[in-house]
Parts: sequence; C-alpha cells; structure tokens
Amino acid sequence: MNGYDVAQICINGHEISSMAGSSPEFRKPFCNKCGAATIMKCLKCGKPIKGYYHVEGIFGFSSAYKAPKFCDNCGESFPWTETKLNTTKGLIDLIETLTPEEQNDFKITVEHLVRDTAENALSKIKFKKYIQKADSEITNGIKEILSELVSEETQKSIL
Repeated sequence: MNGYDVAQICINGHEISSMAGSSPEFRKPFCNKCGAATIMKCLKCGKPIKGYYHVEGIFGFSSAYKAPKFCDNCGESFPWTETKLNTTKGLIDLIETLTPEEQNDFKITVEHLVRDTAENALSKIKFKKYIQKADSEITNGIKEILSELVSEETQKSIL
C-alpha cells in the first residue's frame, strides 16, 4: 500500500528515523547526536510527522528525506524550525547598525523567506539590503541557519 510512514525527529531537527512508524526497532527516546527528546507527531495538533513514502512493490531506502519545517495539518513550526528562526532573530538583534524598526522588518523578511511566501521577491531584496549592514560573524551565522531553512531557489538568490 502506498503512503507515508511516520518519522521520528529530535526537537533539534536530527532525523532519528523516517520509517519509525513501521519499524519500531529504529525508535529512540533521545537523539544520539545531541541528547534531545524525540517526537513523532506535531506538538500542537498531534498529527504524525510524515516520513519515508512507501510505494507498493518497490523496495528502497531514501537518503533524501529531510525533516519538514512546518506541520502540514496545522501549519505550526516544528520545534527545530522555531529554534532556528529564534536564533536568527537573536542574531538580527545584534546588528547594531540597524534601527529597531529595521531589525523588526528584517525578522519579518526572514519569516517570509522561510515560509516561501508570495512576498519572496521583495523579501530577497530586503534581505540583501539588511545583511550588508551586519558584520561578517553575524552574516555567517544567519546564512548558515537559513541554508537549512530556505528553498534551494532562495538559497541561490540570497546566500
């Protein structure tokens, strides 16, 4: 039968198993990379996290699985996404050359880029404008985090 398995991800975003639903032997209560607790469902709505997609009659393991950023049932950020967004916002707060209004707008811009909204064209331009005002350590930190959160197309444009 075709369908998604249930994934198990630690709250920091490390994949434990993309087939934890059908393979309980792969489940772990804690991450072996960072020691954080693991989850198999959205903490807000309780829907299972989509894992590996099974196709009847085809055997295979997908190494391309990537933990989702948002729940496809309620739209809420998963804990790893929220932590990365909050860390990025904390870095933006350290950019002393931005006014508080610019810092706030930069944070909104990042949210749009991560969510891949219809405002991405404008957000890409704003991102480039604001990131130029940051020192290299902050710039590198923001770019490192966003490389995990934004689409490949957005990465090519802003990173």
